[in-house]
Amino acid sequence: MAKAAPAYFLFDVRIHDPSQLGPYLEGVEATYKAYGGKLLTLHGQQQVVEGQGPMGAVVILAFESLDMAQAWHASEAYQQLIPYRHTAADTNAWLIEGLAG
Repeated sequence: MAKAAPAYFLFDVRIHDPSQLGPYLEGVEATYKAYGGKLLTLHGQQQVVEGQGPMGAVVILAFESLDMAQAWHASEAYQQLIPYRHTAADTNAWLIEGLAG
């Protein structure tokens, strides 16, 4: 049986009101871990080598499959946190399917 392709959520986040982000930061880890999510990078050093860079910090989450990533994002627990991020930051987000191993 073929292994499912992994999936990656990439977030480009420019925080403009850190005081409003607290509840999101306090709760988000438990939400993605419940779906097997793993944090790959958080505010790491960036170097633009071609084109335009991100507008803010880059966060990458890995999931075992596209289905698991979508389930996490749609989960009630995560949906309750999103308004805090939207209030505190401007965000671009992408869900990308990886290659099956």
